[in-house]
Amino acid sequence: MSAKACACFLVVELVACGGLTGSAGLTTGAGGTSAAVGGTTAGSTLIGGSGAGGITTMTSSGGGGAGGTTGLGGASGGDNCPSTTVNFQVVPPPDSTTSWCLGTPSSMCGGVELTILDAAGPLELSSLCQVDCQTCARTLCPPMPCLQPQALTSSGIALGWSGTYQASGSCGSPSTACVATRCAAPGPYQAEVCGFVNPNPSSANGCYVSSKPDFTCVQVSFDYPPAAGAPIVMAMPSQP
Repeated sequence: MSAKACACFLVVELVACGGLTGSAGLTTGAGGTSAAVGGTTAGSTLIGGSGAGGITTMTSSGGGGAGGTTGLGGASGGDNCPSTTVNFQVVPPPDSTTSWCLGTPSSMCGGVELTILDAAGPLELSSLCQVDCQTCARTLCPPMPCLQPQALTSSGIALGWSGTYQASGSCGSPSTACVATRCAAPGPYQAEVCGFVNPNPSSANGCYVSSKPDFTCVQVSFDYPPAAGAPIVMAMPSQP
């Protein structure tokens, strides 16, 4: 997949050090090479969960696969998901002077973006502002904060995925579109994160941009459930 993309399949707006939680599970380009991590940031952000709530916004057109027949993991039904979090550490390129911002290159409301893909494409991760299949009632739809792109420091940015996603369905009479929390099936998946070159790395407002430079995205393959150990490293490239 190209190292540059104008938009991500799934948008997840979050604060990487704030520990906010969403309500279900998370990115393509040249990259994903391992890099030494000088430390981890405190309070990684978990993307996922089995219920509504959390201050996270996500949009996607993808759904769960049916078993990973094209090389990536599929999805399984049920709500009794294992308590297994996939941890990622997004780091700057090793031995490079390029400074990166993670998020949408805009003047406002462009928080960090992260996507999880299976064989069918990007997974829908949030049930916020949607109809829940179990109750056939609309879920919590709170006002969303305006989050800014975040400068990628030498210590990196920690992110996580809970291993759940939202599957499309229908309920009620007349039939109403709804979503239901499902557990990701064991197998290979991909994670993607996107950003742009920091236009003013020495400024306190370094990630503020009035234009919209091209995204640069990195993607890494991983297995779910993950093996115990260090986070999966996602290294931004040396050049856009």
